Formats: sequence, structure tokens, C-alpha cells
Amino acid sequence: MNQISIKIDYFFGSIVLAIATFFALHGLGDHALYIWDEAWYALNAIDMYWNQSFMVLTRDNIPDFSHAKPPILMWFQVISMSIFGVNEFALRFPSALAFVCLCIVLCFFSKKLSGNFFIGVVAVLFLLSSSGLLRFHVARSGDTDSLLILFTTSFSLLLWYYQFKKENFERRFYWLFAITFIAAFLTKTLGAIIP
Repeated sequence: MNQISIKIDYFFGSIVLAIATFFALHGLGDHALYIWDEAWYALNAIDMYWNQSFMVLTRDNIPDFSHAKPPILMWFQVISMSIFGVNEFALRFPSALAFVCLCIVLCFFSKKLSGNFFIGVVAVLFLLSSSGLLRFHVARSGDTDSLLILFTTSFSLLLWYYQFKKENFERRFYWLFAITFIAAFLTKTLGAIIP
């Protein structure tokens, strides 16, 4: 593959990732929190942010046992609130960022698995055309689904990559597999095991 085709691949990949970032972030904080899970996670994250208690989920300073999901989303939301303040954008930013990272993962693995960066660009275009992913319940909400999709896709692609490259499988990919699997488990416990 010559240098011109590599530059063209990265040029189109950059454009598609910029479009994905725009769709994920544009107007992210314009709507009030939705009553379903997003508001529940927001209450836990805001309590965590104010109390600086990162292990026990609380609501109104009382331990919250109403949902049994691990706190990784709330940890990311606390980091986001530390940067952007306590608002809707900060609560939804981790999910939007997870969607953009998913697009990067697809481009990276298409290059690793097939040697063709363009396949990843097409996969990202398919993601962008998916109305279910870019609506206000996955990539544009303060919900765990976007993080779960990122982590499960990542460890599944790493496992698939291992099947093709067993003899040349780099040590860093073992660590990435472990990290993404643990992160998926810390996002939505049993949802991580399904793949």
C-alpha cells in the first residue's frame, strides 16, 4: 500500500470521525434529563460528586439499593462534572465519548484484521445511520448502554483478532482484553457476559 492511499484512508477516516463526534455532541445538553434510568444515574452521580464517596451509590446521602448496576458510569460522570460542571451535558458526555471511541475502535480493528481502513469507515457510516444508537437512550443519554456497547465490542473484536493471530498476538492485546472485559462487567455485570 502506498503513502497516498494511506493518507486518503486517514483523511476520510478523520472526516467520518469528525462527523460522528458532531452527531454525538451536538445539542447534547439541550434537553432535560429523562425520567427513566438517566435521571436515576444522574442522582447517584451528583450525590457521588458532592459527597466524594465513590464506592457506595447514594441518593440524598442514603445508600441506594434500588438498582444493582456497578458504578463505572457514575465514575465517568463525576469526572465529567469535575470538568464541565453539574449539568446535562456533563452527565451525557461519557456516553457520547464512548460512541466516538467505538467509532475509533471499529476503524482500528478493520485496519488490524483486514488491512483495510476503509471497512472501518463504512462500519462507522452504518453506525451513524442507525437511528437506535444515536437517539436519546444510548449514545446521547446518561445511560450505561453506550459504554457497554464500546467495551463488549472491544473485547469481542480482541477475541476475534486472537483467533486469527494466535502466533503473533501481542501481549498488550491480552491486557486490553482483560481491561475491556472488566470494564464491561463493571458497566452492566451480566450484560458483559452475553457475548
